Parts: sequence; C-alpha cells; structure tokens
Amino acid sequence: MAAPQPMYRGEVVREILSVLLSGRFARNPRTLTPALESAVMNCVESNGPLKLLLLWGKGHKDLPDRAETQACQFLLKFRERLTRAWPQAFHLKVLFTDTHAMINGYSSSTIRSYFGATQEVLAPLTTDWGWLSTLWWHAGITYQDVKAAAATDNRDWADLEESLHLTDRAARYGLSPDHVTCAKTYVAARNLENAIIRREYPDWIYLTSDSVEMLPLLPDMPILHLYSRQRGWCEKPWNSTLHHR
Repeated sequence: MAAPQPMYRGEVVREILSVLLSGRFARNPRTLTPALESAVMNCVESNGPLKLLLLWGKGHKDLPDRAETQACQFLLKFRERLTRAWPQAFHLKVLFTDTHAMINGYSSSTIRSYFGATQEVLAPLTTDWGWLSTLWWHAGITYQDVKAAAATDNRDWADLEESLHLTDRAARYGLSPDHVTCAKTYVAARNLENAIIRREYPDWIYLTSDSVEMLPLLPDMPILHLYSRQRGWCEKPWNSTLHHR
C-alpha cells in the first residue's frame, strides 16, 4: 500500500490518533502529547506500522491465567480497530521484566515458567519479545550496580514514595521481606533501564496501563496509556488472578 499523499497525511494522523485516544481503549486522561503526535506522523510518512513497546512483568502467579488471555484479546481488538484507520496497524515488541521479578524476590525457575507460558498466550498478537536482563548485559549493568545506585541515589526517593507508595507496592506485589530496600532497588533499576530503553528504541511508542502519576518511573518516550485487559480495568494482568472458566 502506497503512503498517503502529503495533503492527506494530516487527516490520516488524526484518524489514527482518534483510535489511540478512544475511550474504548485509552485510560484517562486521554491527552495528546506532541511526542505521540510526532511518532504517529513519522509512521505515516514512512508508511509503516506504529512501533509499540510493552514491558510485561510478573506477580505472584507462577503461570498466566484468564487475565493474560483477556489482555491479549484486548490488544487484538485494539489492532483490529486501528487497522480501519491505518491498515499497517502496529508492530508490538514485548520486553519481559525478568530483572524486576528478580528484585521482587521471585526465583529464576518461576520467572522462566511464567514468562515462557506467557509467550504462548501472546503468540496470536506477537512473537517479538526480549528480556530486560539482555539490555542490562549489553549496557554492562549488573545487579550490584543497581543495588549500589539504590543505596546512594536517594535524591527523589521521598517524593516518589509519598506520591506513588512504592513501599506498599513492593509489599503487595513482591516476595522480598525488606519492602523499602526492594522499592528503592526497583526505582534505581527503572532509572538505569529507562535510559537504555530510550536509546535502543528511539522511534517507538511506549505502551502501558500505568497512570500518568507513574511518569517519573517511565522512559522519556511517546507514551500511550491504555487499559490493561478491558475498558475500565488498569491493573496489570500479571497482578490479577482470573481463573479459567
């Protein structure tokens, strides 16, 4: 399919953005940022799919359940709707956050089993996935580096803890008994990872069900805030338990 003529590109971009920010898929506030608009325009000008990057985590479950299936189905519906405005739709890359799972105290065996099974669930949507630990390795980051950063870089910790309740999140979603250290280590990891992610994926749109309040922990990229598995739901599928019927 040929790229839209320059005189029509603005109209096509508006149609795509109307889908991306539709209340059926996007959570409030549905705000159009210049970075997101520019990313969409770049895809239209190159006549390619939107490039979406999604970080997929792990919670207490050892295997995915109906929550992960619903999340996949939700994104398939999102792609189908987007295809009407832009036939190329999107290409989705999933990065499994094995580093975060390790920080949260999960064993390597449960991390492997959960993410391996999740790949099968997501196969109808994408088979393009990677690992945050691979990004660490390529950047020369070690767990000791992250722990050292967590112990020394506390400039924004008080503000982050007050606004995001990170210690409570560590207690709720992880296994580590030291919730404060776990939360600080997570923040340090995000800070280091975000710089790598932005460098490795410069033309991508970061896809998340996080609220805008979480922006301090997200990479400086165009961001699309969607629901997680259906309209009105924002909790991550790996932190939700929905048994199969």
